[in-house]
Amino acid sequence: MKTYNIILRGIDAVTFPRIVSRTAQGLIRRLCREIPAERLGYGRNGLADVKKHKWFQGFDWDGLKHRLLTPPIQPQIFRSSVNLHL
Repeated sequence: MKTYNIILRGIDAVTFPRIVSRTAQGLIRRLCREIPAERLGYGRNGLADVKKHKWFQGFDWDGLKHRLLTPPIQPQIFRSSVNLHL
């Protein structure tokens, strides 16, 4: 019930940890508006508005589209652990 009650209070009642930047908080709050028409990306420009948000400044959208981005973390996969799950 605790999670349910937090959800009912809405995104504006959320307290973010200090590690989450104000820009990231703003993006999250705009994406999670209760009324869909108020959400970032809902309007006429759709995804273009999301892409223009300050948090995505400098992001390589074309690189993402063409699968050219290098992942920031590449997990090591050990053959023995893969075989255990087959």
